[in-house]
Amino acid sequence: MVDLIKLLTDIASGAFTGPISRERAKLFKQQLELRDETIRTLERKLADEVKKRTASDNRAYAAEEQLAAVLVTEDHLEHAGVLWKRLDGGGYSPQPVCPMCRAPLSVIMPNFGMRCAPCKFITTFKASERIHVHAEIPS
Repeated sequence: MVDLIKLLTDIASGAFTGPISRERAKLFKQQLELRDETIRTLERKLADEVKKRTASDNRAYAAEEQLAAVLVTEDHLEHAGVLWKRLDGGGYSPQPVCPMCRAPLSVIMPNFGMRCAPCKFITTFKASERIHVHAEIPS
């Protein structure tokens, strides 16, 4: 089998001296230069997209933190991805509240997550696990 790298190197260096070989070498060199320029262009575009995505992710993360700070107040505690309302006598209501819009979460089916009707938020725990999750809330 012919060593492809050696053959390409010979063509690019002009080792073949015939007029057809020189023309092919020139065409090959142009194609390599075009390919290299295309690669550089794509690398620049990729770097720009990564910068944009990183900036966008940072803004989204900051917005989530601000929203969490607004939603979790002294009268609510975040636990297991939902809010639990503090009761006046101490402890927390057994009814979880949506962390997005503060509406009460409802049970659709015991083996599925609880759901918020207004914003369609769904809990990560099953409705049947609500009592256990509520019992895990630190005092």
